Formats: sequence, structure tokens, C-alpha cells
Amino acid sequence: MMKFLLCFVTFLALILYCLASSYLEGPFTGWSREELGQFGDSWGVITSVFSAFAFIGVVFTVHSQNESLKKLKSDSAKQDEFLNTQKFENNLFQMLNLLQSLIKDMDVRVSRGEQKNIIIHTGRDVFSYFYKGPFSNECSSNSVAEYAVFSDTPLYIQQLGRAFDTFYESKQQDLGHYFRFLYNIFKYIDDSNISMTDKIKYSGIVRAQISDYELLLLMYNCLSEHGKPFIKYIQKYKLLDNIPFNKMIHKKHCLFLPIECFGAQSKIIEKLRPSNPA
Repeated sequence: MMKFLLCFVTFLALILYCLASSYLEGPFTGWSREELGQFGDSWGVITSVFSAFAFIGVVFTVHSQNESLKKLKSDSAKQDEFLNTQKFENNLFQMLNLLQSLIKDMDVRVSRGEQKNIIIHTGRDVFSYFYKGPFSNECSSNSVAEYAVFSDTPLYIQQLGRAFDTFYESKQQDLGHYFRFLYNIFKYIDDSNISMTDKIKYSGIVRAQISDYELLLLMYNCLSEHGKPFIKYIQKYKLLDNIPFNKMIHKKHCLFLPIECFGAQSKIIEKLRPSNPA
């Protein structure tokens, strides 16, 4: 609007000047140069007005250029952010696809008589088998299923961690690759140049694809020495938010990790603390 008004005023001034030059010649007939000069000086105010209009035009032009430059920079920043997010999403979903392929290729094989390498569990069923079978058996053989057996909590945690380590060593071929890959997915999210809101959103997408028995093994993995680096991501992104407490070896084992790891279920943990007996 301002630009249109300025153009209109300038155009109107030029029309008036042309009309004056064409039709106001008569009154100056016979005037000397000195008299014409004096008359022209008397119109100096109009010259100042035109100069003011010219200055306003320059200021407006500079302002318009600055606004255009700001918009261009803003559009460029938005484009860069969009491309960065798109690249991040492509990499993340490729990693998730690889994780699903890794899980799909997992299996449990046994030998029965003359039959060798009979597949009895595949894919995510492997985690259920590992947890209910080998890991639970290892905990029972080390008497870590009963929380009250150890009055010294740090010693009890070490005992539980050693039980998981023993189990892990026997299944490292499957679980080692799985835990390392899952850890690197959350590391990738955490290290990426995206907002914290987006990090929480994408970590939630990954968390939604982790089954109950994966969460249970992940929790006990964090109590072992090799699994402790994972705790910072579990705590930051509340990865154990949906863990089934009723399927733990002992429900009070959740007390051995920071309460933030369990997200909305932290109220359950508060009730399990010694001051609030279950």
C-alpha cells in the first residue's frame, strides 16, 4: 500500500509539472532573467518537498530490500531445517528396518535325537524364551529371585548383575548385536541436530516397537557392567514406561534403576520403596 501511494504521488507531481510548463508560460513573458530567478527562488519550498519525497522513496526501498532479505533468510533456514529433518528420518527408519531384520533372523535351535538344529523359536518369540527360560533359571540358581535374601542392596545388585552376565555370555551371539544396535539407535537420536521435542517424539516411535520381554531384558541388562552405558538413554527418554512389573523376576528390582526410567509408572515404584511397603 505504501509503495502504491508513493508511486501515485510521484506520478501526480510529474503531471502537474508538465501542465505548469505548458500552460503557465504566458505570465512570464517579458520577464528578465533576474526576475525569473527571483521568482524561481520563491518556490524553493516545493523543491524541498520533492526532495523529501525522494528521500522517503529511498528509505522505503531500503526497508523493502531488508524485509525481502529477511524473508529469504527465513525461507532458507526453514528449507535447511526441512532437509535436515528429512535426512534424519530417512536414516532413523533405515536403522529401524535393520533392527527388525536383525530380530527376524534370531532363532533358537535344539537337537532331538538324530535331528539337528530344529528351530523352536524365531523372531520376537526368542526374547520371551530367553527371559522365561535361561535367564529366569540363572536367577533361580543364584538365589536372586527373592529380594529379601540380601540385606545389603549393593551386594544383591552385583549378584543380579552377575546372573545376567552369565546368561548373556551364553546368548551373546544374538543379544550382543541386538543391544549394541538398539543402543546406537538412541545414541543417533540423542546426537542429532534436532529439537528436544523431536528427540522425544522419535524415541517414542522406537520405544513403541520394543516388546514387553525386550524391555525386561533391557532393564536387567542395565544392571550388568556392559549394559550400564545404556541407562542414560533409558532415563532420558523413559524407555521403561510400559514395562510389565508383574513379569519381573521380582517386582522390587525396578528400584535399582533411576525412577525417571519408568516414566508414568513412577507412582508404582514409589509404593515399592521400603518406606512404603507394597
